Amino acid sequence: MIRYCLLTSVAVLGLYGCTSSQSSYFPTVPKITYENLNTIPVGVSRIVMTSDTQRGAQPWDMANDLPNPPDKTLQRYLNQRYEAKGRNGVLNVVLRKADISRDSVPNDNALLSFIPLANNEDYVFEIIIDLESQYQSGSPNMRTTKRFVRRVKMPLNVTMDYREAKLQRTLEEMVRDIDEAMIETLSNQFNIIAAKDVPNRSIYLETKVPKKATGMGNVLDNISTSLTGGTDEYREKMRVEEARQEAAQRNPDYKTPVLVEPLPAE
Repeated sequence: MIRYCLLTSVAVLGLYGCTSSQSSYFPTVPKITYENLNTIPVGVSRIVMTSDTQRGAQPWDMANDLPNPPDKTLQRYLNQRYEAKGRNGVLNVVLRKADISRDSVPNDNALLSFIPLANNEDYVFEIIIDLESQYQSGSPNMRTTKRFVRRVKMPLNVTMDYREAKLQRTLEEMVRDIDEAMIETLSNQFNIIAAKDVPNRSIYLETKVPKKATGMGNVLDNISTSLTGGTDEYREKMRVEEARQEAAQRNPDYKTPVLVEPLPAE
């Protein structure tokens, strides 16, 4: 009986994959421009922004799959956010890394963990930025490197629209983290942003994440329930995850855990 149900589940998965691949898809997320972002005056005569990233050079890097790739999004943010207003000195901003990796992770459900098509997806965003101030009159040269990481576990039962919006929302959250860290560094460590020019509000997040729509995950949940009667622990995990995502939608200032750590200067 179990063997028959497993074969049926595989057939359902194959049918679902065929039908979903035939449906047309158009991006629905907005373009991230930061054109309404307030500009911050920086006490240097010149700001030099460069990028050493090689988007998509690694087979695991899926940054090209986003309508707004991380490196382009950060360049728009940096160009809009900071303006040189000093008499001397140079601020160098180097974007060293802006990658998104994707990994397939076995489903939390004991039965579904044996079905490759039932795997969840883990996405890891990683951005590394060098900051360096030079030739500042009366001040020593300053240099630091900062690394930003966010992880997103994408449940199975999500639509393409949801996945794309969730990934872009995560990128916007990362830029907000970077904004806060850069302003703190440039004002308190480099002393090239005046206290009166420090913003008192976080960057507004443009992308709205839709609720999860019916998809393959619901099909698999039904198969699992028919075979095992369901797993209370699994359903509780999904309930907690859905509640967390709804909280993030209601509160624009909600932040998922993020690693922000300085790296030793080379």
